[in-house]
Amino acid sequence: MERKETMLKTGCLRTLWAVMVVFLCAVPSVQADVTVPAGEEWDIDYDVGGVLNVNTNGIANLYTGFYTDYGIYAFAYSTVNIRGGAIGVGYGVILAGWPAPTVTVYGTDFAVTSGTIEPDGSWKPDGSGTLTGDYENGDPIELLFYSPTAINLVDTGTPPPPQPINVDIDIKPGSYPNAINLGSNGV
Repeated sequence: MERKETMLKTGCLRTLWAVMVVFLCAVPSVQADVTVPAGEEWDIDYDVGGVLNVNTNGIANLYTGFYTDYGIYAFAYSTVNIRGGAIGVGYGVILAGWPAPTVTVYGTDFAVTSGTIEPDGSWKPDGSGTLTGDYENGDPIELLFYSPTAINLVDTGTPPPPQPINVDIDIKPGSYPNAINLGSNGV
């Protein structure tokens, strides 16, 4: 009788464990926050789940595939380069500390809901604002910024203007000084 009870308890425990394993596998995992440590540079093209924190002097390069449910928190002296990705609805980029973090967004067809885009490509939201447009690969940009800090916008659809080139010309090679006689018909 005792042996029968022991086998029954063991069977129940095994069944309970099996049910718990199935249940835990069926429940979506909760991802913790991700932090770029101070002084490190990370390329991120995956779902970070929680908040992306970029510590002082940290650099986060965000690419297609990047996603965060709860936004980006960038500290003083940090750098965030956004070339792709998305942030959960209702969450955005929070810039904190002084001097302010450097944030650059690469794309085309930029539009903003507050403030104006300056000729130099910078945008300073009026406390907060949404930036829309398209990333380099054509994915839509919709980023909400909670900060009056200037955001750098780099238009990747327009080639940069040609840069002037300085050229040295030797008027009369081999002689010094290089004299010019405007009245002469020589070479």
